[in-house]
Amino acid sequence: MNSPASRLRAVLATALLVVASGCADFEKAAAAFCERNPSRCGHAVGDDALPDTTAPTITQSSQSATAVQDLGTVTFRVTAHDDESPQLSFAWTATHGVLGAPSNTETTSEVIWASPACVPAGASASVTVVVTNSSYASTAKTFTLTATSCPPPSVVAGANHSLALRHDGTVWAWGYNGYGQLGDGTTSHRASPVQVPGLASVIALAAGSSHSLALRGDGTVWAWGDNTFGQLGDGTTTHRASPAQVFGITSVIALAAGGGHSLALRSDGTVWAWGDNLFGQLGDGTTTRRTLPSRVPSLTGVTVLSAGVRHSLALHSDGTVWAWGVSAYGQLGDGTDTVYQASPVQVPDTTNIIALAAGGYHSLALRSDGTVWAWGYNIYGQLGDGTTTQRALPVQVPGLTSVTVLAAGGGHSLALRSDGTVWAWGYNAYGQFGDGTTTWQASPVQVPSLTNAVVLVAGNNHSLAPRSDGSVWAWGYNYYGQLGNGTSGTMSVPARALLP
Repeated sequence: MNSPASRLRAVLATALLVVASGCADFEKAAAAFCERNPSRCGHAVGDDALPDTTAPTITQSSQSATAVQDLGTVTFRVTAHDDESPQLSFAWTATHGVLGAPSNTETTSEVIWASPACVPAGASASVTVVVTNSSYASTAKTFTLTATSCPPPSVVAGANHSLALRHDGTVWAWGYNGYGQLGDGTTSHRASPVQVPGLASVIALAAGSSHSLALRGDGTVWAWGDNTFGQLGDGTTTHRASPAQVFGITSVIALAAGGGHSLALRSDGTVWAWGDNLFGQLGDGTTTRRTLPSRVPSLTGVTVLSAGVRHSLALHSDGTVWAWGVSAYGQLGDGTDTVYQASPVQVPDTTNIIALAAGGYHSLALRSDGTVWAWGYNIYGQLGDGTTTQRALPVQVPGLTSVTVLAAGGGHSLALRSDGTVWAWGYNAYGQFGDGTTTWQASPVQVPSLTNAVVLVAGNNHSLAPRSDGSVWAWGYNYYGQLGNGTSGTMSVPARALLP
């Protein structure tokens, strides 16, 4: 029966349900608010606080530089905010380089990062900060930087010593050290590689008869070893067993070293020279010795340099070759019988040249079609033309095609073909061909036991080849340990150098 009393009871019940439901919604909303803002609800922030599920916000960030070279430093700073956690923690990490100890407040952090000597080619360095609140909710920011790229590993050879540049920019040396050309602070010969101390961020090397040169990533040149003719470029004739900077030259991009002279190519395409100049090998129009770099006045647009014992070669951007210095054996290739040229002269019939190699008294050029051309002294058949006839003009090395790399030693020559095979010709009394014999050859012969070579290097009577796996192999004369295999025995087949 639907009496007035029963209707009243139903209305009251409905009202109570509505109020209860509203209270429940209000309590949920209040709980959510207090979870987000514990301090405004009278909750302590700490172990008894409600959990903070909202990550901090980074409100400001800065870095003092976006690019760095040669062991520089960069300062990073961030400011973060979190309503529920007034005190935040900061954690810094870096893909390369070294981070100092951060300086933190409750909401800010600052750290100084020291760059490495170089980073792997094609890579960039990054620094990341992670900001975390009391409930372990976090946010992160990553900064990126451009740093000096690590050079590809390379090897160069002097008369009786060898140098290697590792991918980390460090330099290692072995062999003859009578003038300190190994740069280890001593004059002791080394049959195994030793690191040149205090030299980092190196991108290129050159080795003369008894002196050594290094190009750093900042464009400066460093030299050590024999300084009889001022070839170290420090204004003196004092031998140095440790690297010293060459004075008065910067922005260098390539180096070459001869018997007693040194060459540098600057980024503007100009060539600078110093050291022995008895036969005009500095190219400045005189025969005056220079203990400081002097510009070769008539040369611009140069892309490649190479130096023999007493002659110099330069490749112009138009593919032509220029030469100066002693010419007694035709090594300048200009077709004359002049004893020397103190200024650069063009080598005729050399076009589309892409690489050069100057030996003791002979010269090699690689054309863009993969053929090899040679001129100069040929008593050992080092020109590879099948004769021992001296040539004052370039002649093609017959039967040799698809060449990608050349090297010229004291009296022998080397070529790397695109199929990875190595070929040799000329003087071979110490096994510098690497073919297991000591027979001289006036035409190229294959080095049968060496594959996957990426570069070839020739010293006076020894040869080296870095392989694609990063190992270095060497053969030939080894009296001073210039093969780097821990012995002093001559090798007529390639043996691995003991580079770490």
